Amino acid sequence: MSERVAAIIILAGGTAARLGGVSKPDFKVGGRRLIDILFDQLDAIGFAGEAIVVAPADVAVRPGVVLTLEDPPHGGPLAGIGAGVRALTINDDDLVAIATCDAPVAVRLLPQMASVLNGGLTNDGLANDGLANDGPSDARRPDGVVPLNVRDWPQYAHGLYRAGALRSLAFERDGSVRRAFCGLDLATVRDDAGHCIDVDTPEEAQALLAHLTHVENPDNFGSSA
Repeated sequence: MSERVAAIIILAGGTAARLGGVSKPDFKVGGRRLIDILFDQLDAIGFAGEAIVVAPADVAVRPGVVLTLEDPPHGGPLAGIGAGVRALTINDDDLVAIATCDAPVAVRLLPQMASVLNGGLTNDGLANDGLANDGPSDARRPDGVVPLNVRDWPQYAHGLYRAGALRSLAFERDGSVRRAFCGLDLATVRDDAGHCIDVDTPEEAQALLAHLTHVENPDNFGSSA
């Protein structure tokens, strides 16, 4: 990834109630755990930053990955994000991604989102110079960028943010992620490839497997991921 993402917070708590009641990160699609699929996607885009997984202590993660959890547990996704933010060691201006283990391919959007924060184009086609506003300027320096799904709903749990913006938020237990994040100045990109597909049912697991086949073997389908 040419535009460096310094860290990622991966939400990996919860139980897959409609998938047999197993731990969500340990649920397997095509023989791989969801959490492992996500790290495989990070490898594919060249991510080399700090990785923080918010999950119970019995979830196996790669060596070097920080494992943390909100205290007390079961505080909801917003509290989980807060636990991940508190574990960050990066600077306020650094970029940090948020991901969920049940939507493991969404991280494929990180290069596009990083480009927006480093001077690329926002979803409305407007240029963003990605630079601090040290003087009079109309240049926009957003707090982050989030993908929009097919209904144009912002996917806050798949976004890329400046660490300082995340540290400014209040992470309440059982709080609303949308309510906490909607006050940030966020650019958007469209998830035209459908990478934000998540897995809550057997049918969605099959859909993810089909999507992975296209994404990880693009030469077989005449297109790129």
